[in-house]
Amino acid sequence: MFDHEHAVARESARGARAGVRWRTALIVSLIGGLTAVIWFSLASEQTKSSQTNSATSGSGNLGLTAEKNKTQQRLYSGASSSWNGATGSNIVSAPKALLQTPALHRVVEDLIGDVLGNGSVRNDPHGFRARLAARAKAHFPPELADSAIAFLNRYVNYLESLDALNLSSAKNDLASLRSLYEARSALRKSFFAPEEYEALFARDDRLDRYTIARMEIEANTKLDAREREQALAAAASELTPDGRAERASWQLHLTALNQTALFDAKQTGDEERFAARKAEHGEAAAQRLAELDRSEREWQSRLAQYEQAERATRDGTMTDTQLTALQDRMFNAQEQPRLEAALALRRKRY
Repeated sequence: MFDHEHAVARESARGARAGVRWRTALIVSLIGGLTAVIWFSLASEQTKSSQTNSATSGSGNLGLTAEKNKTQQRLYSGASSSWNGATGSNIVSAPKALLQTPALHRVVEDLIGDVLGNGSVRNDPHGFRARLAARAKAHFPPELADSAIAFLNRYVNYLESLDALNLSSAKNDLASLRSLYEARSALRKSFFAPEEYEALFARDDRLDRYTIARMEIEANTKLDAREREQALAAAASELTPDGRAERASWQLHLTALNQTALFDAKQTGDEERFAARKAEHGEAAAQRLAELDRSEREWQSRLAQYEQAERATRDGTMTDTQLTALQDRMFNAQEQPRLEAALALRRKRY
């Protein structure tokens, strides 16, 4: 949960240069739960408001906004033909050894996200699944490879059916948000056996329930300040210590993300950014965020150069062989599979 913030944290930790912003949006669109969607929508709304210099211009929904963003619409359009409405209790579970994979949810999202960098499910379904199978075989031990391929394909089928449900919720409508949560949970349980559901979504569910409970408490005008504080504390007590720590960490990352979006919208200079970040987050964090800023600018510069080369290829002033050689020089082996998706997002942003 809080997948948007989680993705920022993970990409920061990895020192990822290959487009922090497009990568986090993709991850949220693939895996994001309701809590991620809520925070992602609020962050997007704040960014939009900053860019237009109007406090009322942002209108993001609290529904599956992130899961239904333009990136996902490119990737997943139409229901999965392989979903037959089976219930999780009727599904033969993946092997226990596979479900015990550390950070299984993250592994799933990374494998699918990497393969999607080379093309969408809709445009090339057979090629996509072939690439996904190859990645699974390279990642998992030989004795788990076939089971992992089937498991990943089932997860893709789930995502396609999730998209086809067209789930949405009116802004700040807690009743429809709860209905949305229940519908998504029911769909997940129709695709995955109970033990699979536990391995993939259990922690998400706890944080989803906490998020909805917190919103309902804060919206309850019948509670006085003390009653509200007690109710919030009771709701938070349902989280595990790890869950509370993760939530606090991701909230900090969201704060930094929103601050960066505001800086970008105002074209704030490096010195002013560093001073503001140092005051709010400390010097070490300010230095890391400054490095991310530099990495993002450098990444966008390379994308812009490559876009120019693509146009030159279409115009006939550069050959395909020259373009391929340029790509090899400008982007490493980890960046190249994600290049198409990064360029697609860049075209939407600029």
